[in-house]
Amino acid sequence: MSKLKKRRFFVGLLAIIMLVGSLPAGVFAAQPQDIEDHWAREQIETWLDRDLAQGYPDGSFRPNEAVTRAEFITFANQAFTIPAAAGEAGFADVAESAWYYENVVAAKKAAYISGYTDGTFRPNNPISRQEAAVVIAGLLDLAGVGDEFTDHDKIAAWAKARVEAVYAAGIMSGYPDGSFKPNNPITRAETVATLYKGLEYEEVVEEETIFDQAGTYGPEEGTDVITGDVIISVAGVTLQNTTISGDLLLAKGIGEGDVSLKNVTVEGETIVQGGGGESINLVDSQLSRLTVEKDAVRIVASGTTRVALTRLQSGAVLISLNKNRAGFEELVISPEVPADSKVTLSGLFKEVTTEAKDVGIEIKEGKVEELIIKAAAKISGK
Repeated sequence: MSKLKKRRFFVGLLAIIMLVGSLPAGVFAAQPQDIEDHWAREQIETWLDRDLAQGYPDGSFRPNEAVTRAEFITFANQAFTIPAAAGEAGFADVAESAWYYENVVAAKKAAYISGYTDGTFRPNNPISRQEAAVVIAGLLDLAGVGDEFTDHDKIAAWAKARVEAVYAAGIMSGYPDGSFKPNNPITRAETVATLYKGLEYEEVVEEETIFDQAGTYGPEEGTDVITGDVIISVAGVTLQNTTISGDLLLAKGIGEGDVSLKNVTVEGETIVQGGGGESINLVDSQLSRLTVEKDAVRIVASGTTRVALTRLQSGAVLISLNKNRAGFEELVISPEVPADSKVTLSGLFKEVTTEAKDVGIEIKEGKVEELIIKAAAKISGK
């Protein structure tokens, strides 16, 4: 299992204080007025209340103010505990007397930054969202594929895989219109929100096993045990003969691709955020709780697979191939499923409850032993 990678995501309080407070001093005694109607108000206020954030002497937080490239790599060095390094920065516009000089040297030595083709670093330029994504992905050694955003054609070729990887990991997100806006400067509020999510992630999951390359993992014989949570972030992964003591996340980075679980037991929750018509294949596997968040994903249960509770939060295709027992024992189509979504069932199902309004349920073939309808639904099929 040489491809298996274990990583920790640490965010130090010193880095948080520096990052959200910027360089000017002045701790708030009261909440700043310029975040009152801001989308990140709750996160910013939480950090201010905990004395994790500093603002400006005039009592403002300036949530929409841009962060420079020098500031961002300084914050990143502190957050990811990048050690100080001797040597030269190697950029024509980074003077040894500059306050950020040592941080640029350290970041370059850690190999997660690069300059421009003209030999400059442009430390005082605002850092763009795609540049920030590249920095974070470089620090965490993340890679991804897919065109998740409506403006993916505007993301630079050198940043696409890293943007998708950071998005798939839940570290950065897009905008309500489905865009990423790669060339927009990353703001102080966006930075707070990003680190806030990172800190929550670190608190909940101290150690994760991440499969981020296609391949087959797990022993040919016997059973391997993974303590903690597991993330599968790319398509083409087969996990076999493995027991997972925590949760399993089939992440957005899978895109429309396929993943197979063969003789896998998940003691926690299995969350499906990726996958498409190619199928999530469950072979001889035991899942206690399955939550589906990806619309139109196809999940196939075969062999002795048993999923005790499946909760759909989107449309999906569920196929149970065992004719003698229900692969999906209890299925709940939750109220979160958007109206006019489609749920397709094939095979034997023990109990199906629909709580979603105006969802379309097609029982393509097979049998549902008990159907409980708690909201208006359109049911069709054989």
